[in-house]
Amino acid sequence: MKFAMFYMGEYCNMLTAATIITLLYLGGWHVPFISSMDLAPLTKQIIQIAGMFFKVGFIMIFFVWMRWSLPRFRYDQLMNLGWKWLIPLAIGNLIYAAVLMAFVN
Repeated sequence: MKFAMFYMGEYCNMLTAATIITLLYLGGWHVPFISSMDLAPLTKQIIQIAGMFFKVGFIMIFFVWMRWSLPRFRYDQLMNLGWKWLIPLAIGNLIYAAVLMAFVN
């Protein structure tokens, strides 16, 4: 039962994240070119709701696809990646941006 609750929580998190991504970055319930069509208001609302569900479903499929495609990293591999590669890369990016801002202005 604990195993099922773990996965249900994970899929609820995926649904919440997909909904937030859809609202913030994919236009939410806005469907392109629907305002130029001569449709009844109820029909427009149904199309917009279906568009929202389609976008959320697409993001959920993308999440599952990435999860099945990419290998899982062990904790020591993640620490190695973070400390030896990502932090020096972030510091280099910070220095590059500072030098660029100093000489451009």
